[in-house]
Amino acid sequence: GSSDRRGGVGYAETAAAGPSAGAAAGAGSTQKRKPGKQPGAPGVGRTQVFEAHTTELHRPAVCAVCGRALAADAPALPYTGFQSLDLQWGDPAAPGLRLWVVDHRHLEVTCTCGHHTRAHAAQGEADPTLAQVQLREWRLVGPGLATLLVALSLRFRMSRARIREFLDAWLGVRLSIGTIHQTLHEAAAAVAPAEATLLADVQGSGLLHADETSWPQHDRRLWLWVFISTTTTLYVIAGRGKATVTRL
Repeated sequence: GSSDRRGGVGYAETAAAGPSAGAAAGAGSTQKRKPGKQPGAPGVGRTQVFEAHTTELHRPAVCAVCGRALAADAPALPYTGFQSLDLQWGDPAAPGLRLWVVDHRHLEVTCTCGHHTRAHAAQGEADPTLAQVQLREWRLVGPGLATLLVALSLRFRMSRARIREFLDAWLGVRLSIGTIHQTLHEAAAAVAPAEATLLADVQGSGLLHADETSWPQHDRRLWLWVFISTTTTLYVIAGRGKATVTRL
């Protein structure tokens, strides 16, 4: 918690424009330009803001100083917030998908001791096996929309650019390539703990069916293996040969 009150609610932020690194270096400079955004270059913020269907308030549970439980009716003010985009699935009476927008408000609550404690979005530990991907509550893409992105990427083999085009054309949602890429990595980190359970079930199966098909990945020729037990279907992208089966 913190008593700093400088936070503000906002969804679209654009940094003030400044001289770019390329302009500062001059046309005749031979200094190698680093990839990505250059120091001093204008920032690019999200400009597409939706009207929310619902609002979720996030309150701190206890005072960060004295440890007392914060009453539900204690004075509270929103100090920051964000929007998340998700999908709602219909039912047999009203089938289909619907874009669902949630406004998240993080509150600063005043304790009886006088301290102002802020609610913070949770974040997990960075997974070293997945390029330091870190799961966070503060994210634009909700779980339902993330599931669609995973399906478009893995089941339908669409590129990041094609996924971006699909979302814009069919859902009216404009996501950057970077957001799509990050969402796919976070989805992988979220389901990573299930891998050990699936492997144990396949390895302990009395009867196992296996098959493989080619799986081109960049300039490498890999293979998609499918292992089917009574209760589990396990997909593994790896090389071809006895070593892959033995390793499992």
